[in-house]
Amino acid sequence: MPLPAQAVIRALAFSTTRYLEELKRQRGNEKVYLVHQIAENEVRVTMLEGEMWHQYDGIVNDSPRLSQDSSSILRVEGGEHDVRILKYNRQDGSVCFACRENIRAPSGKFVVSFRWLVKRVLEWIERRGHSVCGLDQLSPRTKVETIVLPEDTSDEQAQAVHGMLQNTLSYVWGPPGTGKSRMVLASGVAKCVEVGETILVLAPTNLAVDHALDAVIERLANPNLVLRLGTPTPQFMQRHPNCCEAEVFQHQVDEATKKIDDAEKEIARHNEASELAVRAARCDIEIESLLDTLKTRKSAIAEQSAKLEALESEYVHAQEILTRNRAEMDRLSGKRSGLGYANTIMHLATFESEHIRLIQEFKELERKKRGMTLFERLTSKHRNIAASLKTCDARRSSVEGTLQSLRLKRDSVKPEHEAIELALSQVAGEVALSRKEAQRVADAIKSARERHGNLVQSVDAKQIELAKLREQQKSMEARLEDFLDEPARSQRISQLQAEIDRHQITIDAFQQDLASKRLLGMTLDGFIGMTLGNGTIKANHVFVDEAAYAPLAKVIPLLSLHCPITLLGDHMQLPPVCQNDNDSVIQSFWAKRSIFLEDAFEVGDNHESLSARTDAMHCLMPRMTLTRSYRFGHRLAHLLDTAVYGEIGLVGLGDTRIVTFDCSPHEVENQRRRTNHQEAEEIVSRVRIWLRHPGTVSETLAVLTPYNDQKALLRIKLNQAIGRHDRLEVLNIHEAQGREWDWVLFSVVDTGNLPLNQPWFTDDSLPRSDALALLNTAFSRARKHLCVFLDATFWSQQMDGRLLERIVEEFSPQN
Repeated sequence: MPLPAQAVIRALAFSTTRYLEELKRQRGNEKVYLVHQIAENEVRVTMLEGEMWHQYDGIVNDSPRLSQDSSSILRVEGGEHDVRILKYNRQDGSVCFACRENIRAPSGKFVVSFRWLVKRVLEWIERRGHSVCGLDQLSPRTKVETIVLPEDTSDEQAQAVHGMLQNTLSYVWGPPGTGKSRMVLASGVAKCVEVGETILVLAPTNLAVDHALDAVIERLANPNLVLRLGTPTPQFMQRHPNCCEAEVFQHQVDEATKKIDDAEKEIARHNEASELAVRAARCDIEIESLLDTLKTRKSAIAEQSAKLEALESEYVHAQEILTRNRAEMDRLSGKRSGLGYANTIMHLATFESEHIRLIQEFKELERKKRGMTLFERLTSKHRNIAASLKTCDARRSSVEGTLQSLRLKRDSVKPEHEAIELALSQVAGEVALSRKEAQRVADAIKSARERHGNLVQSVDAKQIELAKLREQQKSMEARLEDFLDEPARSQRISQLQAEIDRHQITIDAFQQDLASKRLLGMTLDGFIGMTLGNGTIKANHVFVDEAAYAPLAKVIPLLSLHCPITLLGDHMQLPPVCQNDNDSVIQSFWAKRSIFLEDAFEVGDNHESLSARTDAMHCLMPRMTLTRSYRFGHRLAHLLDTAVYGEIGLVGLGDTRIVTFDCSPHEVENQRRRTNHQEAEEIVSRVRIWLRHPGTVSETLAVLTPYNDQKALLRIKLNQAIGRHDRLEVLNIHEAQGREWDWVLFSVVDTGNLPLNQPWFTDDSLPRSDALALLNTAFSRARKHLCVFLDATFWSQQMDGRLLERIVEEFSPQN
């Protein structure tokens, strides 16, 4: 008994949350590219996933390898936006992309990462997870009475078609070229459309969706019943333009959008008139204000001029007083000098000092004379002291006479001198006061002149401003004559707004106009995005092509439609891409193929059990097997049947030549990990021969390799040797999924004889490497020729049944 749907939804939510956290930790896996010159595209809007998206152009730096149908995050200032890359030119970096929201930023960054896709699944679970039903709650498949199939339909293909249209759940399994899409899917879907059912055809990639729709459209009487939602490949859009939502609705949308643009432009003109009227009225107010300001400032200039004149007169008077006081000081100073009082005092001090010295000298000579001995009195020393005493006494008498004369002179002029000094002191005070007053008046004059000059300048500026305002007012009044008056403008704007609303309703109607279509095609990511918001889809049956490449996480949301589901694919080829290889919680829903749908409803949140399962249950979902490949021949079919498919009886109806090329490796200086120069050089040589051969003109060729570094090396060497060529593609294995070529040249790269190239993706003895699925995917791309380039010596020595060892053994040139 399957578990209830919500138990599975909770387990899916837990796994998805864990995966999102892991991807955030792995931020180094993000690829970030600068994009600048972002501008609205001339198309402006396009239809994507049933909604209107805005189109933009830009320039991307660094020449990234952006896919034209890829999704990304645009990180700009203020937030992040989900975008779709519509067109990309790697030569000049020009890119056209679409976004739901309006983008105002001129530049940003494209962030290419799985993270936003996982985040969107989590958002879908949170918003729409409640709508998922259990496997036993799906609506039963309506019985189709008569199914007429093409004559070339095989018995097993016919059984698969009947099985799809009789079971609520079904899985059509077949190796490449067995007619899963071209015969089984196309016949079953065509029959459902014929009886009036609404069918949903989904796939993991845009290429796979277009491949499936191509097959169905060939069987439909009316291809106009098909609507391709999302971003088709350029080839599909060229073949079926009327089936692409952007083309179906774009003409009507463009017409409605143009009418909206015209109406918005006219409204803008009327709003401009209203703004002009407001600005003209504002000019009147500003002019009046300026006139008042000019009047006030002119009055202030007059007041300032009068004040300046008074201050200048005051300054003249202060200078006159200062001049008189200085003249009086000069006169008194001259009179004081004429008295000679200062000289008398100076001379008096000099002679008084001399008088004191002479008295002291005389006393000293007297002392010496008294102290002489009797003998000394009889010598010349006595005579010398007597002579000095006489001289000193005479000098003292002379000095005393001079002193008496000087003192008399001093005393006679002293009263007059003191009177002059007093007068000088009074006049000096008056000079200081008058000088201070003169400076005060000078400072006031300077300030008044600056104020006067500023006022004059401001009046000049206001006069210029006034002239400009009057000119603007005159211009606006002239322009207003070309517009309707205010009442008529308001009425016209209301009419135009009503027109815009009507046209917008028309555009919105295009977004919802899916009811007339009987077949909707989109990617699984497109379905999640379209139903995440308000978009609704109703279907009678869902077909998922390349289902084995789709993770459980993206198929469980289809149960919200409550209708029968058919999965078509090959679970022996590449598994879903999951950027984690050791967490069973993550791997249970994101690395597990969609064909494990029943298992998810059996184990629920037992993530480890679900992750470990290798064989899917097929109780509620019967499996129909196709074993006849119309793509490749019996040799390749036998090899894959015995090495990969467990001998299901795979038969090849074509003829495929298989050959190996021994490329003994040699080390190259600064060689990158997972590159093999010898294989690359040999491939270049063989491609040259292929291009020159006249029998290959109408054939296609792909060079495939498991590793991106080898892919880059091959592209460099091929471009250097032969340049770009339309018939030649160089891809990794994931990029080659779902495609086929006449010639496939496969570069193994791995060899134990190079230190950086120990086998991984090509060694099917390592279960975690998924090597068998990768090699199966690579080899089964070939229709006519499969050429394997490898170190034959190394692989021939691997004696444990590895697929490449068998290839060398059975298909080396000597065999």
